[in-house]
Amino acid sequence: MSINKRLSEVRNYLDLSQKKFADSIGVSVQTIQNLEKEKYNVSGEVLTKVLTVYPGVDARWLVIGEGDIFRKDGKYTLNLNGKQNISTFITDETTTAHDSKAYYHSGANEKIKALQSELTKTREENTRLKQELDNAKDKIISLQDKLL
Repeated sequence: MSINKRLSEVRNYLDLSQKKFADSIGVSVQTIQNLEKEKYNVSGEVLTKVLTVYPGVDARWLVIGEGDIFRKDGKYTLNLNGKQNISTFITDETTTAHDSKAYYHSGANEKIKALQSELTKTREENTRLKQELDNAKDKIISLQDKLL
Protein backbone atom coordinates (compact mmCIF):
# COMPACT_ATOMS: atom_id res chain seq x y z
CA MET A 1 0.00 0.00 0.00
CA SER A 2 1.35 3.46 -0.90
CA ILE A 3 1.86 6.29 1.55
CA ASN A 4 -1.00 8.11 -0.19
CA LYS A 5 -3.34 5.18 0.48
CA ARG A 6 -2.19 5.01 4.11
CA LEU A 7 -2.92 8.73 4.49
CA SER A 8 -6.43 8.06 3.15
CA GLU A 9 -6.79 5.13 5.55
CA VAL A 10 -5.93 7.40 8.51
CA ARG A 11 -8.58 9.90 7.42
CA ASN A 12 -11.19 7.18 6.93
CA TYR A 13 -10.39 5.54 10.28
CA LEU A 14 -10.84 8.89 12.02
CA ASP A 15 -14.17 9.16 10.18
CA LEU A 16 -13.34 12.60 8.76
CA SER A 17 -14.44 14.00 5.44
CA GLN A 18 -11.69 15.17 3.11
CA LYS A 19 -12.67 18.76 3.97
CA LYS A 20 -12.55 18.25 7.75
CA PHE A 21 -9.26 16.39 7.50
CA ALA A 22 -7.76 19.07 5.24
CA ASP A 23 -8.92 21.84 7.58
CA SER A 24 -7.55 20.03 10.62
CA ILE A 25 -4.03 19.81 9.16
CA GLY A 26 -4.10 23.19 7.44
CA VAL A 27 -4.13 22.20 3.76
CA SER A 28 -6.71 22.59 1.02
CA VAL A 29 -9.29 19.92 0.31
CA GLN A 30 -7.88 19.87 -3.23
CA THR A 31 -4.52 18.81 -1.78
CA ILE A 32 -6.11 15.89 0.07
CA GLN A 33 -8.11 14.90 -3.01
CA ASN A 34 -4.99 14.95 -5.19
CA LEU A 35 -2.96 13.00 -2.64
CA GLU A 36 -5.64 10.35 -2.25
CA LYS A 37 -5.90 10.03 -6.05
CA GLU A 38 -2.10 9.69 -6.03
CA LYS A 39 -1.66 12.63 -8.39
CA TYR A 40 1.17 13.84 -6.14
CA ASN A 41 3.48 12.32 -3.55
CA VAL A 42 2.85 13.13 0.10
CA SER A 43 5.33 15.82 1.14
CA GLY A 44 7.28 15.95 4.38
CA GLU A 45 5.29 19.06 5.28
CA VAL A 46 1.97 17.20 5.00
CA LEU A 47 3.37 14.26 6.97
CA THR A 48 4.56 16.59 9.71
CA LYS A 49 1.14 18.25 9.90
CA VAL A 50 -0.69 14.92 10.10
CA LEU A 51 1.64 13.59 12.79
CA THR A 52 1.41 16.84 14.76
CA VAL A 53 -2.39 17.05 14.69
CA TYR A 54 -2.86 13.29 15.12
CA PRO A 55 0.12 12.25 17.28
CA GLY A 56 -1.29 8.79 17.88
CA VAL A 57 -0.71 7.88 14.23
CA ASP A 58 2.39 5.72 13.94
CA ALA A 59 4.89 7.61 11.77
CA ARG A 60 6.66 4.40 10.81
CA TRP A 61 3.41 2.90 9.54
CA LEU A 62 2.38 6.07 7.72
CA VAL A 63 5.69 6.49 5.91
CA ILE A 64 6.86 2.95 5.20
CA GLY A 65 3.90 0.76 6.08
CA GLU A 66 5.50 -1.13 8.97
CA GLY A 67 3.64 -1.75 12.20
CA ASP A 68 0.13 -0.63 13.06
CA ILE A 69 -1.78 2.47 12.01
CA PHE A 70 -1.69 3.74 15.62
CA ARG A 71 1.20 3.65 18.08
CA LYS A 72 0.91 1.01 20.75
CA ASP A 73 4.08 1.10 22.84
CA GLY A 74 6.43 3.92 22.18
CA LYS A 75 6.69 7.35 20.76
CA TYR A 76 7.89 7.62 17.19
CA THR A 77 9.32 10.93 16.15
CA LEU A 78 10.15 12.04 12.68
CA ASN A 79 13.30 13.89 11.68
CA LEU A 80 13.17 15.86 8.44
CA ASN A 81 16.23 17.16 6.63
CA GLY A 82 16.28 20.51 4.83
CA LYS A 83 14.70 18.98 1.72
CA GLN A 84 11.66 17.78 3.67
CA ASN A 85 12.54 14.12 3.04
CA ILE A 86 12.08 11.52 5.74
CA SER A 87 15.49 10.73 7.14
CA THR A 88 15.23 8.79 10.41
CA PHE A 89 12.95 7.51 13.09
CA ILE A 90 13.73 7.55 16.78
CA THR A 91 11.87 5.27 19.16
CA ASP A 92 11.37 6.26 22.76
CA GLU A 93 10.26 3.06 24.48
CA THR A 94 9.53 4.84 27.76
CA THR A 95 6.59 6.83 26.43
CA THR A 96 3.24 5.16 26.19
CA ALA A 97 1.23 6.22 23.16
CA HIS A 98 -2.51 6.54 23.01
CA ASP A 99 -5.04 6.09 20.26
CA SER A 100 -5.07 9.07 17.88
CA LYS A 101 -8.75 9.73 18.50
CA ALA A 102 -8.07 10.10 22.22
CA TYR A 103 -5.21 12.51 21.51
CA TYR A 104 -7.37 14.48 19.13
CA HIS A 105 -10.26 14.76 21.59
CA SER A 106 -7.93 15.48 24.49
CA GLY A 107 -6.32 18.30 22.53
CA ALA A 108 -9.73 19.65 21.59
CA ASN A 109 -10.84 19.58 25.23
CA GLU A 110 -7.71 21.48 26.27
CA LYS A 111 -8.35 24.08 23.57
CA ILE A 112 -11.98 24.43 24.69
CA LYS A 113 -10.90 24.96 28.31
CA ALA A 114 -8.33 27.57 27.22
CA LEU A 115 -10.94 29.36 25.11
CA GLN A 116 -13.46 29.28 27.96
CA SER A 117 -10.85 30.79 30.28
CA GLU A 118 -10.04 33.46 27.70
CA LEU A 119 -13.77 34.19 27.28
CA THR A 120 -14.19 34.59 31.04
CA LYS A 121 -11.26 37.01 31.18
CA THR A 122 -12.64 38.94 28.21
CA ARG A 123 -16.05 39.20 29.87
CA GLU A 124 -14.45 40.44 33.10
CA GLU A 125 -12.44 43.02 31.13
CA ASN A 126 -15.59 44.04 29.28
CA THR A 127 -17.44 44.54 32.60
CA ARG A 128 -14.55 46.61 33.96
CA LEU A 129 -14.45 48.77 30.82
CA LYS A 130 -18.23 49.29 30.94
CA GLN A 131 -17.89 50.46 34.53
CA GLU A 132 -15.11 52.87 33.55
CA LEU A 133 -17.28 54.16 30.71
CA ASP A 134 -20.24 54.65 33.06
CA ASN A 135 -17.98 56.53 35.51
CA ALA A 136 -16.67 58.71 32.68
CA LYS A 137 -20.23 59.44 31.53
CA ASP A 138 -21.19 60.38 35.10
CA LYS A 139 -18.21 62.76 35.30
CA ILE A 140 -19.15 64.35 31.97
CA ILE A 141 -22.76 64.83 33.12
CA SER A 142 -21.52 66.29 36.40
CA LEU A 143 -19.22 68.70 34.58
CA GLN A 144 -22.00 69.68 32.17
CA ASP A 145 -24.32 70.38 35.11
CA LYS A 146 -21.65 72.60 36.71
CA LEU A 147 -21.17 74.51 33.47
CA LEU A 148 -24.89 75.15 33.06
